[in-house]
Amino acid sequence: MIQARCKFGIHLDMNVGHTGLEFYRAAPAAALAPLGRSVQTDWEAEGAVTGLAGWNFRGRRMIRYMPLMNFPRFIHREQRDFFYLTLRHVLPGNDPPGGGEDGHWRTRGLPQHGFPFALATAKVPLDPAHPELTARLLKIDPRVVAVQGAAGVDDGAPAIAVFNGIARAKNDRPTLWLSRGAFSIAQDAPDGGAGLFSGLSPSEGATGAAAAVGITDDDGMLLYAETDAPDSAPALERLLGALGCSSKMLLAHSLAPALGGTTNLDGAPAVPGDTASVRLVRRSGPGARSIFEDTPVVPPEVWQPLQMRRIRYLKKPTPTPAPGTSGAPATPSPSSVPTASSAGR
Repeated sequence: MIQARCKFGIHLDMNVGHTGLEFYRAAPAAALAPLGRSVQTDWEAEGAVTGLAGWNFRGRRMIRYMPLMNFPRFIHREQRDFFYLTLRHVLPGNDPPGGGEDGHWRTRGLPQHGFPFALATAKVPLDPAHPELTARLLKIDPRVVAVQGAAGVDDGAPAIAVFNGIARAKNDRPTLWLSRGAFSIAQDAPDGGAGLFSGLSPSEGATGAAAAVGITDDDGMLLYAETDAPDSAPALERLLGALGCSSKMLLAHSLAPALGGTTNLDGAPAVPGDTASVRLVRRSGPGARSIFEDTPVVPPEVWQPLQMRRIRYLKKPTPTPAPGTSGAPATPSPSSVPTASSAGR
């Protein structure tokens, strides 16, 4: 681990059968595609997820001949300690469908201010029938951004994106919210939610909309799309639907997002404005944290003798002394037990 430049490590169970690594994919039964072959039961498994009706799992050992006992082990309840890691979506993700050679998500050169990436941009055809009409896309990860001024956000946090010319409705209008590391579009505020800006619902038929926002169903990313094409509301709605957004909101005009507060989506300097704006800044996202940081790292000649020392940690029950022996009261004989007549004398 030292040669691998690990900063910190922990010792797992010293018995090989209790130490191992397993990979799992759990999903609704209909969502797991057929494997197409028989399961190799010496290192693969599949079945129902205990306590989660309708869900199945498919798993395997990390290494085929790993001597881990009770496989599949960590998809069920377990008496011993174990920890788990879950996969999460990070930017940029899959390229937009139908984007062509120029339709790749771009993350390089953008104000990410850390990893995972906070935003990505792309340019795609607005309508496949009219490739000359394009839409500029901005994708933002809600897990690593926060609204400037929100509770717990550092005043000096660097800007990720600034939306300009925003509107906040006071009644019955869909609004984009950011709450607990997740975007949502709704009229009512979620618990602890910060309202970014309001817009129009697709059902209102706002043909003059020049921009739209959506939230992807699979990973919860925010998608902002804008175009210079006229009467683009239906095309914008279709584009967000093709990108996996069932939650959408139209905008009457472009919000001229400034990446890092300095450049627009085309990479040109952003023109500062005096209209209302919302500034999204970088925040610390979920990740690994060191524990027991005060535990010193020592070489094997220090810890190995301690590990080899056997310490009994399960106390033996105290034996019950035999009758008549020292430490236990002797049972009186029948001749020494006083009777009622002798007690009367």
